[in-house]
Amino acid sequence: MDDSKPIPRAKKPSEKLKFGLLNGVVIPPSCLAIIPISGEGIRMLLDVTSTKLSRLPFPMLDRLEMYSGWDQLDLAHVIAGLLILATSLVWIRVINESKGVGDVLSYRQKLPALFYLYAGVAAGVIGLDALIFLLGLQSRTNGWGEVPVYAGPACCVLYVVLCACFAIFHSDYATGKRV
Repeated sequence: MDDSKPIPRAKKPSEKLKFGLLNGVVIPPSCLAIIPISGEGIRMLLDVTSTKLSRLPFPMLDRLEMYSGWDQLDLAHVIAGLLILATSLVWIRVINESKGVGDVLSYRQKLPALFYLYAGVAAGVIGLDALIFLLGLQSRTNGWGEVPVYAGPACCVLYVVLCACFAIFHSDYATGKRV
């Protein structure tokens, strides 16, 4: 009967407030910086994603044309936001698995094909996100003037490291300080 998982300690209201405030301060500016760059990379890969949201046949989306800035949103921005969300969730799961919280690592001995499928999908999502971000950076370097060749890959590596740090923060909040 020692196989039971430890009971998570309830978070104090002050911890929840700090977590929420930090997310509220960090996530919006990060998304405002990342979504346009990733959106540009997605537009390079799929031209159809440059379709404006106001042109889609959904109710009330045509009203986006009336607001400055919102009329520029296209499918690439939506896909970039969803990709950021998916990548964040994959990173959080990878961090939790590496800490021994999840059950995917136990599949390595029992069901190796399933383990490698999970690992391949996680690596694919993280790698695809990094590649799309790099493509977006490369398309934007035309206006940067004399930028060194290593600036794009260095920014891409920094982006992946920051995503991993964000996932570590969320993973520690969810699984830290157990009884």
